[in-house]
Amino acid sequence: MELRQLQYMLKVAEEGSFSKAAQKLYISQPSLSQCIQRIEQQIGLSLFDRSTIPLRLTYAGEVFVENARRMLNLDRQFQSQMQEIIDFKKGRLTIGIASIRGSVLFPHILPLFCRKFPGIEVIHKDGTFAELEDFTLKGVTDLSLINLPLNRPHLISEPLFTENIVLITPRSHPLNKLDITRPPWPQIHFADLREEPFLLLNKGRKLRDLADQLFINSGFNPRIVFESGNYETILPLVKAGLGITFGSDGLAKFRYPDQLAFFTLDSPLPSRTMSAVYCKERHLSRAAHEFIALTKEVLSATNDNAG
Repeated sequence: MELRQLQYMLKVAEEGSFSKAAQKLYISQPSLSQCIQRIEQQIGLSLFDRSTIPLRLTYAGEVFVENARRMLNLDRQFQSQMQEIIDFKKGRLTIGIASIRGSVLFPHILPLFCRKFPGIEVIHKDGTFAELEDFTLKGVTDLSLINLPLNRPHLISEPLFTENIVLITPRSHPLNKLDITRPPWPQIHFADLREEPFLLLNKGRKLRDLADQLFINSGFNPRIVFESGNYETILPLVKAGLGITFGSDGLAKFRYPDQLAFFTLDSPLPSRTMSAVYCKERHLSRAAHEFIALTKEVLSATNDNAG
C-alpha cells in the first residue's frame, strides 16, 4: 500500500466527505472514491459508513486511520533523519514562544544560533501557553518554550530557567525610597497597595488569575486603571509611571534592566520554570537540540553576569 493512499484515506476521514477531501487534495472525486474502494477491496473490509452525512468511520476504518497516522509519522521521521545526515547544511526549525518572551530572548540567542548554523531557517510561532502545547503536540512547532506545569500528555520538558513572580513598579515609585531591603528583592505588605493604580492582564490569563486571588485574600478591591491582553503593552506603561503590575523578574529584567523595580510580598508569590518542550513521540531534530543547548548556555551566562 502506498503512502499516497494512506494520505488520501486520512483526508477523507478528516473532511467526512469525498468531495471536500478531493478539493483539498486537488484530485477529482471519482478518482478519490476509486482509490478508497481499492483499499477496501485489498483489505476486504469497509472503512466508511456511507449511509451517514458526514461520512463515519467503521471500526475497521478507525483502526486503519490510527495505523495510517503512525505509518505516515514514521515516514516523516525517516525523511527528517535522512535530511540531517546531509551535513546539517539545510533545514528548518519552528519555535513556539509567546511574542513578549520571543522579543526578550531571541535577540540574545538567535544571532549566535544563525551564525553557527546559517543554513537553518528559523520560524517563530506565537501563542498562549495552551496554544503552544497544542502546536507542539500536533507538530506545528518542533519545540516550544513554555512555563511548567504542562497540561498535555506525551510532552517532554527540559528546564531552562526559573523566575519569580514579583510586583513591578517604575524606578521613580516612592516604594523605592523605603528601607526594606531583603534578598532577592525588597518585601512589602500587600495591604499597603490598596490605593495603588494597577495595570493588569485581561481576565483568564494566568497572571491575572494570580492577581485576582491575591486581591480576594487581602480583602480589597484593586484600583485597576488599565487592562490589556498583551503584557508587552503593560510594561512600558509601568516604566512610564502609569501604575504597577505583577510579572516575572526574569522577563522584566531582560526588557528594562535599569528602569523598573521589583518587590516580593508578604503574601506568597509563586516561582515558575520556563522549559523547552517537545513531543516524545516525534523525532527531535539536531537543530532543535542545538537550539536548546545554546539557550541553556546563554541563559546560564546571563545569570552568572547578573550575579
